[in-house]
Amino acid sequence: MMFILSIGSDPDILNRRSSVLAEAGYAIVSLSDMRKAAEKIANEEFDMVLLCSSLAEEDCRQLVNMSRRHRPFMPVILLPAGATEDDMRRLICDAVGDTVLGRARSNVA
Repeated sequence: MMFILSIGSDPDILNRRSSVLAEAGYAIVSLSDMRKAAEKIANEEFDMVLLCSSLAEEDCRQLVNMSRRHRPFMPVILLPAGATEDDMRRLICDAVGDTVLGRARSNVA
């Protein structure tokens, strides 16, 4: 099972995204607190980090840099504003070659 850290500032988007990914068989940790997200990246192993476009650019930059320091080969994906589940699935598949998200159906930003 793939373990994904999903980080964003909009709780509604994070909840919808988490539901979609959990339904598709992923283990998800969703956070909107940047300090907690940084601690998770530093202290836990994830297969991937998803960053929402709702995050400030500087927060994204810091989280990417931290991810690269702790796990240089872990995919970090910035989901664009208005990303659909198909977009999310394509980005994840491009990053890790995983097609498990095929069951996801509704829009997720």
